[in-house]
Amino acid sequence: MDKYARFLRNIANEPRNKRAKRRLMERELKNYTETMTEQKVIQWMSERLDGDVARKSAFGMIMADIEQYGFQTFLDMPPETVVSEYLAVTEEVTQDAVDYFKALFSQEQELEELGIDQSMRLNPPESVEAMRNGMTDIMKSLLHYIETQRMANTMIYNEEQH
Repeated sequence: MDKYARFLRNIANEPRNKRAKRRLMERELKNYTETMTEQKVIQWMSERLDGDVARKSAFGMIMADIEQYGFQTFLDMPPETVVSEYLAVTEEVTQDAVDYFKALFSQEQELEELGIDQSMRLNPPESVEAMRNGMTDIMKSLLHYIETQRMANTMIYNEEQH
């Protein structure tokens, strides 16, 4: 089994502890010996962040930041700024979801008061679970963003040193 196949096998199950995650990141970075340009780093990020909702969300946020601020500013952006941006987006999205739920719930109550049968009803436990899953995806996305930014910085820094 070649190194690339082992790497893919190893990342199939993401490590749970910090030490294993750090070793995996170090191995991944060590394998990149070619000249890393902005385009190659973006291509690497798109491949790394292709997968579940959290990864795709992180890539979308990264690309939005690169488009808005430029590649170098993305690399230099402190984690506090990234967290702040994620917080602003999270506040907006969750407020929209809460407003939508409230509107549907209010309509449901009005129909019930009028004695109109409803074929579809809100399921609060499912709604709360969906909100929980969404928040977990946002936190995972934030983690992927910061990890990927750190790794991209390492790639560019290593390139500048050679």
